[in-house]
Amino acid sequence: MKKISLFSALILLIIGLIGCQSQVKEVEVVKIYQIGDRPNTIVIEDKETIDTVKEAVNGANKEPGIVNMADPKYKIEIGEENYFLWIDQNSGTIMNTKDSHTIYTLSDNSVEQIYQLISESNKGETTTVTIDSIDAEEVLTLNPDADIFQYDGVIYETNIDWVEELSLTKDVQIGEIKTINDSNTDFKNEMANKLPIGAKIFSAKERGDILIVELEGEILKYLAIVEG
Repeated sequence: MKKISLFSALILLIIGLIGCQSQVKEVEVVKIYQIGDRPNTIVIEDKETIDTVKEAVNGANKEPGIVNMADPKYKIEIGEENYFLWIDQNSGTIMNTKDSHTIYTLSDNSVEQIYQLISESNKGETTTVTIDSIDAEEVLTLNPDADIFQYDGVIYETNIDWVEELSLTKDVQIGEIKTINDSNTDFKNEMANKLPIGAKIFSAKERGDILIVELEGEILKYLAIVEG
């Protein structure tokens, strides 16, 4: 586990995010989830930085018009609020996961700092961020009603809005649910909390981070939450 602290970067990012909501409750941890073939999590626990950011009143710039975005590269968790993040060297956009019809742009300074934060974390350089893994306990703590299973050491979750909108093709069967655990968070491979025993698990031709479950003629899409 690696820790990184980019004070100014976090201030710029979270100031923008706070502007997208009317009220921010006390926050002790900020997490950036990388979405893709090799998912991981950046965990920021710098309380001084987060407390400073909470007092800021600056907001991100709301963009007018109809939203038509590509799949997000990251998800940011700030307390009970979650945001999708699209970012490269030149631009940054966020969307509250509760409002898929509105996007906000980050300032140029924020884009530069956050892009640097993520890039340095991915390189494994030391500067204060944590690369952590998400297990069933953390997923179910965040969302007790989450529909999850574990495969190859990774927790997969369904009913994620942007994933549901993807057009995916079922590929080969790679496993099936063998045990059910709806009483605790001690998960093993091919164990689920809501899927029945025997539910078949397939890979998806288009995405390496999404698995498909076929259940009674229905196709369910499960996203890898983080590398286990």
